[in-house]
Amino acid sequence: MLLAPAEADVQRSGRFGGAHLIDAVVEDGRIIHYQTVRSSEPSCVQSTATGGANEIRVTMFLSFFWATRCQQDVLSTFRTATAVDLIEANQPWANAEVAMVTQVVAWYVVCNGIKFTGCPRANLIDMEEAAVKSMFVAEMESVLSRMTSFCAPGGRAGRRGCAIATNSWSDPGPTLMAMFQGYNNEITKAMLSKQSATFRSVDIFALGASMPGETYLGHGSQILHIWTWQALLGGFCTSASATPGSQIEFEGALCWREDASLDLCTSYTRTVLWQCMNSQLCVHRLKPSSTTMATTMATTLATTTGTQDMVFSPVDGGIDRACRGATPGDNSADHYTVVSGVTSVAACQLECTRTEACIGIEHSGSRCEVWTRAGGIQASIELAGFTCLSYGGLSSTTATTTSTRNLAPLFEPVDGGEGRACRGGSMSDNAPSNYLVMSGVQDIGGCRRECVQAASCVGIEYSPGRCEVWIRPDGINATV
Repeated sequence: MLLAPAEADVQRSGRFGGAHLIDAVVEDGRIIHYQTVRSSEPSCVQSTATGGANEIRVTMFLSFFWATRCQQDVLSTFRTATAVDLIEANQPWANAEVAMVTQVVAWYVVCNGIKFTGCPRANLIDMEEAAVKSMFVAEMESVLSRMTSFCAPGGRAGRRGCAIATNSWSDPGPTLMAMFQGYNNEITKAMLSKQSATFRSVDIFALGASMPGETYLGHGSQILHIWTWQALLGGFCTSASATPGSQIEFEGALCWREDASLDLCTSYTRTVLWQCMNSQLCVHRLKPSSTTMATTMATTLATTTGTQDMVFSPVDGGIDRACRGATPGDNSADHYTVVSGVTSVAACQLECTRTEACIGIEHSGSRCEVWTRAGGIQASIELAGFTCLSYGGLSSTTATTTSTRNLAPLFEPVDGGEGRACRGGSMSDNAPSNYLVMSGVQDIGGCRRECVQAASCVGIEYSPGRCEVWIRPDGINATV
């Protein structure tokens, strides 16, 4: 829809994903070639246009896994690397610039975590999680090694570059969430020593987590997809090609997840809601600079307004706290608006980001209070099952100084904090897999900022010149 908006309503054969490779060529906003090939076929016949000056070719190579295995569990092909081989070997498009996005995570969890009986690699279903993750790492390393030269300056994608992406955001519950985060962490760690200006690691999971209300059964809305591609294109394209401006706006019947309704998809004989919400054109355009309304990131949990990032911060710890106004006894109904039927904190946060005057939330059960008190949330009381979060500005980094004053409420000292080193499950647990070491961090404020930007961060350890961003799913449970 981004490249050929005029054809948004055209229905074509071949399931997007599923068991098909999809190949399309776009010229001047029109699809001039479209072909699907079942991935189970032994060979693929290329019959595309020859690659004219205004043509853009988009090819989706389906690969549930980094590698494909036969029944005897012997590697038959690294299909993800095969895509690189095919691109390098293609002669009609040999002079075209290449940009590549690689995202392989979900089906390791679908098979090993969900135990889906239709898993193409059935042996993964009953394996131990640690063994599957080790297999994931080994297979990924082989493909990343193959891509390194492909994505390096002088390689086939050396100008536009490549993006190695984490899994798309979904909220399947704590057990599966931990699995997704575990695999995403392996990608982040693997790319630390490999990433460059043309071989980039992109945390798509974190972007989706910032707008959790924009997914349905793990599938993103058009708003989420558009923002994701803005991030990816920001890496592929030069800064000079960016349209000047700081805000964009969206228009369309099915831009937002909350707008999705099968009643709007009557032209499709068989569809489900997540397919429906991506079936009609959603247009995004630069917002006129004369306006001062802050609607750029209306659905995000961390939004940008002018020179400030808007973030949620726990009030007095946040958990088991109920919000109050000026004093613990100040619970005037004028301070907030009640939204019923909101079953998660994330959804309540979403309600806040859509309310211009919101300064925080209180959530319990299916009740969400969107706080708009002018003086903010200045107090709280202990109340089991309640969550109280404030919503406000996080000062941004400038060329010479960094203000992290507003980051402090997000962090709580462990065992006093100062003079303590973090550990995992016990005082002897300092496994390297518990954390990521961030280089070039000059102070504790910068280390906190690194944590805020990492979706799986649970805390930090800082000593002069060294910042550890802790990603252990069970948190920091000890110190020395």
